[in-house]
Amino acid sequence: MLLLVQSAQGAKVNFASNAIAAKETARKQGKLYFYDFVAKWCMPCRWMDETTYTDPELARYINENIIPVKIDIDDFDGFALKKKYKVEALPTIILFSPDGKVLARYTESMPPSKLMSILKKYNTPANGQGKSVAPSKVEPKAEAPVAVTKKPTVGAKPSKVSPTKTISSKTYVTSSTLYSIDISRQATKGFSVQVGSYTGYDNVTKFMEDFKDKFNKALLLHVEQRGATTTYKILLGNFKKKEDAEKFAKIVKAKGTDCMVKDLSALVRA
Repeated sequence: MLLLVQSAQGAKVNFASNAIAAKETARKQGKLYFYDFVAKWCMPCRWMDETTYTDPELARYINENIIPVKIDIDDFDGFALKKKYKVEALPTIILFSPDGKVLARYTESMPPSKLMSILKKYNTPANGQGKSVAPSKVEPKAEAPVAVTKKPTVGAKPSKVSPTKTISSKTYVTSSTLYSIDISRQATKGFSVQVGSYTGYDNVTKFMEDFKDKFNKALLLHVEQRGATTTYKILLGNFKKKEDAEKFAKIVKAKGTDCMVKDLSALVRA
């Protein structure tokens, strides 16, 4: 009996953090998925984390039947999705069919019983449950560099743990355009301004060229592998102080580009 109680108390919903990978998983497995838009400062969101998403029955149902995704609106990717789906209040839950069609939208905190009722209502064969969906577009095969800078940051001091070391200097062919790229390890110290997140390397090279011409700052490329999905994040500049990065971010926004200040030490996970 004691073991059963401990198991129930430890139950929780297993959220995905990468919206692109979760959407692809839902498509292949024929499962509904939902975005739960949240923020660290949102108290109703915390309440749902502590009560709703720890309900054993609800957690079991979601983990077996639905692909849930946490969307932090204070993150760059989360902010972009917030704008895309016009999220104006938290928490907001948007439920999708396996092919990406919006089935329902709720802006409220809710107890386990209500969320369970909603999910069961829409999780039906009529909404695509159990039916794998063919991809609408084939993503180009991505290259896999570790980190990229077109030029080393002037005046930046490398970390003692991860000193900047040039690995190679090559010319890559992308479609019908040539890009000369210096590949080197970037010390994970300081701050930078993230201006884009992409899943196709062909898109990355084009946008890197555009951002370089527009802002004339050193370019950083953060590469993250999540399952079968590779995500590329473009960042501008390497600043010792967060305040300097924030000042540059204002300039970037003034020129019509969404951006977010990033702590470089938080980008690379151990």
